[in-house]
Amino acid sequence: MNKFQPDISIRNKIILFLSLLFIIGSLLNYILLQKIVFPNFVKLEDHEASCQIKRVENAIKDIRDNIDTLCQKWSIWDDAYFYMENLNPGFKTSNLENSSMNNSSINVMIFFDIRGEVFYANEIDLETGRPVAEPGFPMKHIPLELFNLLTTFGAGSLAEARVAGIHTVDDKIYILSCRPILTSDGLGPASGYLLMAKLLTSSLKAELQKKIHADFIIHQGGKDHTCRLSSNAYRSVDQSVYLEPVDSSLLYALSEVAGINGQPALTIRIAMARTITGQGEKTIRTTVLATLVLGCLSLCLIITIYNLLIHRPLKTLRQHARKITYESDFGRRLDVQVDYRNDEIGDLAREFNDMLDTLEFTYAQLDDINEQQKLEIVRREKLENELIIIQEKLEKLAAVDGLTQLANRRFFDEEFSRQWRLHFRQQRPLAIVLCDVDHFKLYNDTYGHPAGDKCLKILAGVLTESARRPSDLAARYGGEEFVVLLPETPRGGAEIVAEKIRASVEECNIEHKASPVARHVTLSLGVISFIPQVEMKPEELIDLVDKALYQAKEEGRNRVIVKNIPDE
Repeated sequence: MNKFQPDISIRNKIILFLSLLFIIGSLLNYILLQKIVFPNFVKLEDHEASCQIKRVENAIKDIRDNIDTLCQKWSIWDDAYFYMENLNPGFKTSNLENSSMNNSSINVMIFFDIRGEVFYANEIDLETGRPVAEPGFPMKHIPLELFNLLTTFGAGSLAEARVAGIHTVDDKIYILSCRPILTSDGLGPASGYLLMAKLLTSSLKAELQKKIHADFIIHQGGKDHTCRLSSNAYRSVDQSVYLEPVDSSLLYALSEVAGINGQPALTIRIAMARTITGQGEKTIRTTVLATLVLGCLSLCLIITIYNLLIHRPLKTLRQHARKITYESDFGRRLDVQVDYRNDEIGDLAREFNDMLDTLEFTYAQLDDINEQQKLEIVRREKLENELIIIQEKLEKLAAVDGLTQLANRRFFDEEFSRQWRLHFRQQRPLAIVLCDVDHFKLYNDTYGHPAGDKCLKILAGVLTESARRPSDLAARYGGEEFVVLLPETPRGGAEIVAEKIRASVEECNIEHKASPVARHVTLSLGVISFIPQVEMKPEELIDLVDKALYQAKEEGRNRVIVKNIPDE
């Protein structure tokens, strides 16, 4: 034993350790209360906020459902149907009075014809019962999003076709329902559309507050700066509302309600007193204080019975550690000297030092294994990269014509289908130019197939040069036929491109003495430009441009023929 070593007994060490353990335990207890118990109070507060928001949302939904029910009664009615067919002129006088709208508690009633144009429109102020001088709702044409949604229903579901929800116009919020006008038995075809709407006014908000016993504020979605969330805002547990703590006593609950277009139309905000979390903080303080008192008592008791509960287990643990070390034959390699520890802890340190030597050897072996696994991973990654490169090359070969290096027929069909869908959504013009080499069979018979292949390569270069925009596509359609796809190109632009292709081929002056058209190779071209519509079919348009090409051949070849849509 080192005489200069301070004499610190195991008892003092245990007291020091238990004191430290008590401090750490108290801190962990406080952390657990904050992380486990207190969040339950937050969840309760979140749930209460969500419930209050839901009551406001349900009240708005009730208004929407009432308007939709009223709209359904009016829209499936023979009198309204014949009114739209101009077979019931007395309908307007009998039913479309301001008093009818006032009694039904709606601000807006609009009849649209089947094209979406206004047939009859009226907006009143429910407080005065008189028409509004400057209507806030659009009175010229049915809103596009309503029209698109309604016209997607098939004939078998017209009676169920409806759009109901929230629609914002400038700074006004309308709760509306729109349905097709049918006969009383619910049969079509629809003679038009009926729209009913109610304006969310301050008086209506006051009625809702009185009805659901909640003080709330409604803002139009995305416009009022007071609805912008601060950095400490978060979502509730059920993800239904946003919660924004103002301080320890006040909490804002906010929820966005989507409109008929799927975008946020309005924001509901409720201010709540944080009584639930306040009670949670009080509970935590009481629990922590009780834990401290019990901890001190427990520490005194542990020190008193130290010899029974600590000393004897330490000796047992030392003997057990020796048994593991010796019987496992790990070997005793004492690289670190711990002879200055003359207590049980010193004995444990020496015994565990031996075990650490064994573990170090085991870890060294594991490192070797890990290094081998890393090399194997690198090798596999290299093989995977090579496989990706090969796959990309195969995909490119599958989309390219081997002779002309233009896109092949398969790639053109896929790109045409994609551009059709894109231009249908955007309602933009799409043009197709179909080209055919005049009397190419005579060219092959005269000059041979190798010369014919060379001619096709030259023509492919002309098409590539003419279709310069990144979105343009030149492809070999089959044999001596080529096709050019021109996105966002009207008829005039497509005709200019086609004429440029025809003239460029003439300028190449490729000799064709067997051609009855000219002494050089010429092209016949068919052109169409169209805006995709629901009733159109892509294959019919391919047939139409083929007819334009056939007409160019019939009229003497070496010319451009443009077909209108539709054009027989």
